[in-house]
Amino acid sequence: MKLLYALLFLIGASGKQIVTIYPLTVCSAEQCGGSISDIWLDVVVVVDNSQRVNKRSFVSSTRDTINNIFREASIPRTRVGFVTYNSQATTNADLNKFKSYGDLQQGVYNSYNDMNLSPEKTPYIGTGLIAAGELLQIQGSADGHVNHPKVIIAYATALNGTGLLDPLSVANTLKSAGITIITIAVDTDDNGVIEKQLAPLASPGAAFGSNYKIGDIQSVMILLNCFCPPGWTQRQELYYNKIQKYTTCFQFFGAPTSWNTAYQGCSNLWPGSSYLAMESDYDKQQYIQGSARNNSAFQQTPLQYHIGLKMSQGKWVWNTPYSQPALSLSWSNWMYKYPVVSSSMTSVMNNVQNDTDYGWQNIDPMKVSAGYVCEAVACSARNYCDAYWNNRHIS
Repeated sequence: MKLLYALLFLIGASGKQIVTIYPLTVCSAEQCGGSISDIWLDVVVVVDNSQRVNKRSFVSSTRDTINNIFREASIPRTRVGFVTYNSQATTNADLNKFKSYGDLQQGVYNSYNDMNLSPEKTPYIGTGLIAAGELLQIQGSADGHVNHPKVIIAYATALNGTGLLDPLSVANTLKSAGITIITIAVDTDDNGVIEKQLAPLASPGAAFGSNYKIGDIQSVMILLNCFCPPGWTQRQELYYNKIQKYTTCFQFFGAPTSWNTAYQGCSNLWPGSSYLAMESDYDKQQYIQGSARNNSAFQQTPLQYHIGLKMSQGKWVWNTPYSQPALSLSWSNWMYKYPVVSSSMTSVMNNVQNDTDYGWQNIDPMKVSAGYVCEAVACSARNYCDAYWNNRHIS
């Protein structure tokens, strides 16, 4: 049990090193996405192998869904462990055992079939969650996998246990340590109760009933693989009661400084990955402006902040990470009578007078002081981040 309660410290203690970063592909304001074949997660699958599943085809159907979830995953880029539980848990495969999808398929079958179920009748999911958490703690914090999102996929037929095995208490400890829990109800009683009982154990948006779709679980996994380093704020917006995540990370600085200083400051934050923010479309502009207005660090009246738009070879282009080609302006938000034709006013800030009067002004990059907003491309299925936050685009 000591290992479980050390999770919060060990898993949450990554990402504070400053190193040289390799260039990556810029996907400005792109919605998080990608394919299951590109994700890089550490996942432990936890299944009930008590006599409660020894009816109809619960074992084979559960096994089939596990296979289907990972059928197109790239293993071992995504590592998968496998735990069965009854009154006790058994780790049948650690995170390094399966080297291919075929290994996973065979390993799950060998560990979970109708011939090797436990004779016990009462399952304690807490034992399975603890075993999974300890596996993610030990192996997830080593082998260069510190930044890999940690996930437990838990299949359950019933909720039993009190004290140290109380399922909700165990689940909350794991979630507070940064582990995402996906629950899948195996309704052996055909009454819908287990689905309702499991919901509080799951992370937001990750509780599934017996009629779930494989694609829905994969979508959760893809979104989990889209995140920002510590200290950065990921763009997220609510659409029809669902959170949409974007592959953009931001830091906001209210202290007035010149555009040139802001430019260098952003470049140094996450070398090779960060840059002055791009207000490249209306929705993104509104997000950045709204975030700056709600940030107490910005004390200037009216609100002003530098953005990464600059004049280059007679054209307005967006600042991008080092070695990446500049992005041409495809949407604009100039204030009335701007941009001013001037050989010295070659950079841009956003000037917010009020809710309806705001827009871009071109300025002298050395003489005009304002706050600024830095942007970076999030770690995602398309942009791998290693233990030192080095990025590598996944083609």
